[in-house]
Amino acid sequence: MNENNKKDLELRSEKVRNIVGQIPSYLLRTGIYIISAILLALLVISCFISYKKYETVLAELHCRPAYQIGKMLENGNFYIAASQENIYEKQCAGYIKDGKNSITGLYSHVNGKIAYNCKNGDYLKKDDVIFSIIPDTINQILAVSYIASDKIWKIKINQEVIFYFANGNNVTGYVSYIYPIVITDSATNNLNYKIEATLTCDKNIDPSQIEVIHSMKILVSKKSLLRKILSL
Repeated sequence: MNENNKKDLELRSEKVRNIVGQIPSYLLRTGIYIISAILLALLVISCFISYKKYETVLAELHCRPAYQIGKMLENGNFYIAASQENIYEKQCAGYIKDGKNSITGLYSHVNGKIAYNCKNGDYLKKDDVIFSIIPDTINQILAVSYIASDKIWKIKINQEVIFYFANGNNVTGYVSYIYPIVITDSATNNLNYKIEATLTCDKNIDPSQIEVIHSMKILVSKKSLLRKILSL
């Protein structure tokens, strides 16, 4: 008996016909329906769940009006002019008297509170920090970052950002400005673009965090989980 005849006999046997013609049990049919429903639900849910991709960069915290830092322009003595903690815009904060007895006044750019980093008449070196002025009214808290020219195409106005402080806290914001002129990094010779992100945090920010470099994530891609899976 050849192989084909043998198969025909097996298919025509009563046992095979009973198995083939038997209707699946209720439990088996229900299980198939449940699994199908779950798969369909997962498919629908994956269409609505967002997959976000972030670019991590370094960013420096700033405020507007700017937090003012006064530095020595030359080696010399510094004489304090403001007698109170509060100082007003265009008010003289103090005078620098250099070795040639030339006197230069330093003035406040904003209304705010001034803190001196020296005593009256102290001798200081060029670029030493003399004082800092914290504006009374801060309109914006900004994060300033520099993006490599080959990655700037990923950055768009209004993209979401997450800014991380050194203590682990974070605040959200959005890219508010991209400067159009490319800048050469003198240390690495890399070409970068300067960007600003406006942060939605309390205006009464700790002044010690101003002009400090932190970490920031910029949302560069947002698509459904299904599209992400299908693109793999």
